[in-house]
Amino acid sequence: MMKLSVLLLTLILTNATFANENESLSFFSDRASVNSLQTNIQNLGSSEVFIRTQSVLEYFKVGKEPDSQNYLNDLKYIQTSAEISSVLKWFDPAQFTKRLMTLSQTEFSIFQDLDSKNTIDLSVHLGTTLTQPPLRKHSLRGLKIAIDPGHMGSAFWDKETGKYLSDGHGHVLSEGVLNLQTSLLLKNEFEKLGAIVYLTHDELKPVSSMDYKNFNLTPFALNELKDSTHQDWFQHLIASAPVGSQLNSNFENSSDFKKLFSESARSEYFIKREDLWKRTELIDQFDPDLVLIIHYDTSSSATGLNPKSPKQTKSFVFGSYEKTEFGSREARKYFARHLLDKNSWNESVSLSRAIVQKMHKNLNLDLPTSADSGSTQIEPGIFARNLMVPRRLKSSVPVAYLECLFYDRTDEYQKLIQQDHSLNVGGTPLPYSNRVSEIANTIRDGVIDYVQ
Repeated sequence: MMKLSVLLLTLILTNATFANENESLSFFSDRASVNSLQTNIQNLGSSEVFIRTQSVLEYFKVGKEPDSQNYLNDLKYIQTSAEISSVLKWFDPAQFTKRLMTLSQTEFSIFQDLDSKNTIDLSVHLGTTLTQPPLRKHSLRGLKIAIDPGHMGSAFWDKETGKYLSDGHGHVLSEGVLNLQTSLLLKNEFEKLGAIVYLTHDELKPVSSMDYKNFNLTPFALNELKDSTHQDWFQHLIASAPVGSQLNSNFENSSDFKKLFSESARSEYFIKREDLWKRTELIDQFDPDLVLIIHYDTSSSATGLNPKSPKQTKSFVFGSYEKTEFGSREARKYFARHLLDKNSWNESVSLSRAIVQKMHKNLNLDLPTSADSGSTQIEPGIFARNLMVPRRLKSSVPVAYLECLFYDRTDEYQKLIQQDHSLNVGGTPLPYSNRVSEIANTIRDGVIDYVQ
């Protein structure tokens, strides 16, 4: 672990949480304890906190992070200072980067240390005149489209992810199946129009080929430990003893620490880390012109129906970093890349707008105007959110992370469980409804509107 990451991690004293597909494994939530903890950490002083945190990470052999400057070298269309300022509110709604970065007319810099800003992490020279990004193609012919069907589907993975519904009468509706059906239909529609389409997976199984039952947890646990240094449980332990055997022992005996290395974390590491990382890797290898991530929504984590679920559709684009999500060099490089990339973010908003407006008009779905936890509203139906797959994409392309509708809404559920047609998936017939076909066709039409 490089000193730059450790220094930054130790100076941020708030709890780190991850939204949706990147949830944390544990958290420290007692408010009185949190207030007491922050007082104790402040009394220690940032230098002592840094020394203790560094010693713990070194003791547990957390690996060093690679340099992040090279991650930005291939950006061709970099925002000007004025353009960065105009979109920064969507990337950093808490305005935390005031403590972390500087922005002038000609230079953008992120630092390793908060407030004092003495040690540079990465720096990019900015142009002072607008540089026009490449023009859109005005046809789907030859356009390279990557589609990521969310989740996995199948009885086993539905149980592992909890992404399914049951009405209590023998009907089960899997979001993984819906996502795959919609994606396969989209692929067919786009290819009819001459597009070149890549699906991260076309069967009901994970994208990663890693052996789910037998993979080594330790590398994931060490990565999680590095990411957990913002969390209150980590800071609580840092305040418990000076550098040495007692401090290390306090970590080893901590229930929060043990959870990171326990068998109970296997599902989280595979589903919300390994499999999502693999999707991003495959999309980048395909080098697409645009990316669609297909999901359906529910109003709660329960697996039953809710007649009061919204009649809504929405799309997420990259952004809305929380103040606890700048701790590692990796986190900062993703933030900087998307913020500086003139083409990707602005076009992601345009692509999302074209699709959700088409779904609003054609399918009579509302556009939500209130943000979910961890997201920031850009306009009705479009939200910034720091989700795993869009965050890690290196491809400088438009990305729309779609939540097509609320499939736990009773009337939508009844439409979606109909078996009007059938797709061949892995040699097995997979029935789908007219509603899924309507959704796929509407997304197609939204993409056509976008490119035209």
